[in-house]
Amino acid sequence: MELGEGNPLFISEKIRWRRRPAETCDGLSGLGVLLISDTARRLAEVYGARLDEANGAVPTKESFPSWMLKGDLANVILYDLVDREDLVFRVVGEEIKKRFGFNPDGRSYLEFVPPGRQKSALQAFCLCADTPCAMHVLVRQGFANGGHADCEVLGVPLAENEGDRDGRFLLFVNKVIESANAPAQDLRDLQVAEILSRRFVNIGFGCPAGFHDLVPR
Repeated sequence: MELGEGNPLFISEKIRWRRRPAETCDGLSGLGVLLISDTARRLAEVYGARLDEANGAVPTKESFPSWMLKGDLANVILYDLVDREDLVFRVVGEEIKKRFGFNPDGRSYLEFVPPGRQKSALQAFCLCADTPCAMHVLVRQGFANGGHADCEVLGVPLAENEGDRDGRFLLFVNKVIESANAPAQDLRDLQVAEILSRRFVNIGFGCPAGFHDLVPR
């Protein structure tokens, strides 16, 4: 079963939403103490080094080859923010494919977001690319077998061209930090994802203010 099929979150008329403000953090170094997984820490470290080398611009996709994350590639997602109107999976790690239960490469991320929250979700990614800034999210995922997992997600913007001061691509790592009701290796067929917290991180270009997630009441 694909995410959303038979999922009550996708029956928009039955959802009651509430607004929850996103937090902010000043710098990847300030975020460091809040990171839980080694995977997220490594992305923050490697991206920080590329950011220093970019001389006031955003690191490019070409300046960030996959080997820089070495053993973390299974938990990597590369999104393409197409014309700021869609967010398309371009690279999907094997661990992410397993949790989805299929390979979402080439599909829109918005397919897997309840209709009432799609605009808000896209806005969060656009803020990450346009400000530009990093984004740290804790999310709870639920699966077809009744298991659920808390995941740490860290994303950073990557430019299309050298010298750009905004992002075209967004590189994320998504790592299970705790699972319940099923072993982590059995977490397949993702059914629902709930945002537990979101934090925007100033990487030298400022930080968006006033963003609110829409979460079920």
